[in-house]
Formats: sequence, C-alpha cells, structure tokens
Amino acid sequence: MNFFSKLIITSIFLFGLFGCDVAKGISAHKVDDIVKNPRVYEEKEITVVGNLQPVPEAFKLVGIGARLQGNSPDNNVYLMNYAAKIDFNQKVMVTGVFETLPIPLLGTFLVIDAKSVVVN
Repeated sequence: MNFFSKLIITSIFLFGLFGCDVAKGISAHKVDDIVKNPRVYEEKEITVVGNLQPVPEAFKLVGIGARLQGNSPDNNVYLMNYAAKIDFNQKVMVTGVFETLPIPLLGTFLVIDAKSVVVN
C-alpha cells in the first residue's frame, strides 16, 4: 500500500470516529448570528454555541430554564425545557428547535426548545 492509500484509509477511519461531532461543531451557530437575524432560524432544528447563564426565577414560570449569552450581555437565546445539570458560566452547545416567543409585558424572546445540552 502506498502513502496515498494509507492516508485515505486513515482519514475514513478518523472521520468515522469523530466525524459527527466535528461536523456538528462546525455547523453550530453563534448566539450573535441568531440575534442578528432570527427569522432565518425560525422553527428549524439548530445547534447553538454560547455561554450558559442563569435566568431570573420569574422566567422559570413560563418554562425558560437558562440562557445562552453571546459576545454581548444583551445577546441572549433562552432555553426552554432545560433540565441538564451543567454548571453555569461554561461554554455549551445546545441543539433544539428555535422559535420566537412573545411574552406579554416582557417582550419577544428568542427561544430554543433544548433537546440536548453538552459542554463544548
């Protein structure tokens, strides 16, 4: 077997081991991009990367359990059905369906119905 054949076989093997996680990490969206143009992501399953932060107790009454913060404290995507036991102030990757959620007296929230949350 020549070098080129070994390289191809090794590449296929490594992609088989790590391919899905690597591809998901590459395709993950940033909170700032979602805040900038939420209509693009509306009602789609997406993966988002951001810093996991707590929310006020009042938010939990409407099912919001945590928030992902982008580069600015004002750029946030909120997590519905958040039940993971991950410490706050960590960079995480969240997968779920994105939607805008109007809440009377509070405004419109950018929300992900979190299916999975993993430390990034």
